[in-house]
Amino acid sequence: MAGRRNYSEESDDDEGPSTLSVILDEPHYPLGHVLLNTREAVQPLGIHDPPTQRLGKGSFGTAYEVGLLPGKRSVLKFTRDPTEAQASAFLVGKQSKHVVDIYETWSLNWTHEKSLRGWYAIHRAYLNPLSKKDSELMHVLWVLYEDMSLDLKFPRAKHRAMNDKWKSYAREELDELGMHTQPNLARVMHLLGEVSACVHALHGLGIDWEDIHADNMMRRDDGTMAIGDVGYGLMHEDTTVHVANLTPEVAQAYLQKVAA
Repeated sequence: MAGRRNYSEESDDDEGPSTLSVILDEPHYPLGHVLLNTREAVQPLGIHDPPTQRLGKGSFGTAYEVGLLPGKRSVLKFTRDPTEAQASAFLVGKQSKHVVDIYETWSLNWTHEKSLRGWYAIHRAYLNPLSKKDSELMHVLWVLYEDMSLDLKFPRAKHRAMNDKWKSYAREELDELGMHTQPNLARVMHLLGEVSACVHALHGLGIDWEDIHADNMMRRDDGTMAIGDVGYGLMHEDTTVHVANLTPEVAQAYLQKVAA
């Protein structure tokens, strides 16, 4: 997988389709077909009852809870997004409290045949979704980021003027939504600081990331906010990340590794 591939929601020109819609519209094997045809590899990785194990479904794939790690909840996610697979493979072994722990990433090579959009599998830590209220207020930050395009890589404490600008626009956005109260404004600014810490942490690991919305921002058990989905991440340097093909033999070898 070649480095520095970034799929943006913006079109390359004003008339062409966005790269996001290109990925969504590309033909691919249905996930049910993929799970059925890789059952000898995915069952050892903990996929026994997909409907009950499913945690959530996104634009490009689905996440399932698995019990691969002793005493820990973890997630096996299947995705068609090559940027998520690439960034996840790059992050294996790199840890930050503000970025989800990635344990391993594989390719399902047979699904890439016949010009289809292929599938990848990612084993990562389990994170908790944001509260309903924080998810609602995160929408304010998402709207402001789209409009202001301010850089969140830098710690907020060092940029008071930028914080003041965010606060002013956040107040206006809350007014438009009929949600402007002092507690809500204070919470939005608190969330801004948490999101900034996450983006700054991922930047420190070597990836620029802009896919900032409530579904991608999650919390560890201790309440720390962390980025849960690293799709659309752009690595700082040209990098080739080699991802193993997921086979029953590879799955068994991984089981031995995590059990050691």
